Amino acid sequence: MYEPNYSAILGAFITSGISYTYYPASDRNASLLVQTALLRIAEGSVAGIFQEFVVRKLTPHLKKDPPPQP
Repeated sequence: MYEPNYSAILGAFITSGISYTYYPASDRNASLLVQTALLRIAEGSVAGIFQEFVVRKLTPHLKKDPPPQP
């Protein structure tokens, strides 16, 4: 069963909140926090896709996992 990685999503918002405190008070707004968190989530998604599909093609001598036994 598939479900979202809640810890990664929550972690993205927490790290965005921490980095949010380093901005001057005049530059802080909620859209900056959400934008930073969504950017971190997108980065993780792109990295996962890259690792799953691109890296496997770049390593032709990678051992294949045996099929799972029933």
